[in-house]
Order: sequence, then structure tokens, then C-alpha cells
Amino acid sequence: MEKKLIVIVPAAGAGKRLGLGINKAFALLRGAPLIVHCLHMLEQTKLVQRVREVTQATAAVYGATADIEISAGGPPLICDPATTDDFVKYMRELDLPGAMEYPNISASASEDFAFVAERVPSAFIYLSSGYMDERGNYSAHNPKVQFNEEVLPRGAAYLAQCAQRWLEEHH
Repeated sequence: MEKKLIVIVPAAGAGKRLGLGINKAFALLRGAPLIVHCLHMLEQTKLVQRVREVTQATAAVYGATADIEISAGGPPLICDPATTDDFVKYMRELDLPGAMEYPNISASASEDFAFVAERVPSAFIYLSSGYMDERGNYSAHNPKVQFNEEVLPRGAAYLAQCAQRWLEEHH
């Protein structure tokens, strides 16, 4: 009988009970985010060894070599507080009807944008495109998700307003 290995990586949670203000997966433990420690343990399992063996054997069939590197992904997305405050101020200037603010919300964000935010003061503004009724029962990556496309003009207006006002104030 073949043994199966199932791995669950605990990467959820806003860290509220810990009073962190960030997702607990990014909380630092001995200088590295918790998720990195989890992935290092995963790397040491037989599963990763087997992935290496299969990958290297497949590459050898084609006269090539392969190397496997387990990565914890990108850095955590940390918004610059001053830039975020500026953008919120700019968006409020538009005074669009039906706008609702949800301060201090924690949400998964763009890991590629996190690489930019490490080098350039940045703000990730979350524009909800879901529904508040049964159409909003599915998460963004579920095939049954429905997006409310009526928010697109609002998002474009916010983006243009932030760009124009930031340039006026900083250049």
C-alpha cells in the first residue's frame, strides 16, 4: 500500500488576537516570517525529495538537468503609511455616492506588487467588486464567483484622481 503525505501550511489569519496588525503568516519569528519556517519544514519532507527525484529523472530523459528550489514566495505587502493617507485623502475628495470605507481591513494582496512596495513608497487600495447578497458567496478564485463590474468606473476614477493629485503635490 502506497503511503500518502498531506501537507497543510497554516498561512491564514489576520493576527488580531496577537495584536500584530498584519497577517500572522508574516509575523517574524527569529528574523523570518512564520510562513518561511513552515515552508522550510515542508522542504525537509519526503514529498519535496520525491518532487526533486521525479523532476531530475524527467530532465535526464531529455538530456537536461533540473534543480528544485522551494521559495516562500514574495515579501509581505507593506503599504507606506504616508502614501496610503495621501491616497485616501485624494479618493475622499471625489465624494462619490455610495462609497464605503473599511479602515484597517486585512486582505490578501498582489505578491508582485509587494516587490515594488519594497523599493518604492506604495499603497495598495482594495476596491471591492463583490456583491453583498447570495451572488457574493464565492471567493475570487472560485469558478462560480460573480464580479460586480459596476465598480470599474469608480476604480478608474479613484486611480486617475490619485495619480493626478499625487503628481500635483509631489512634482
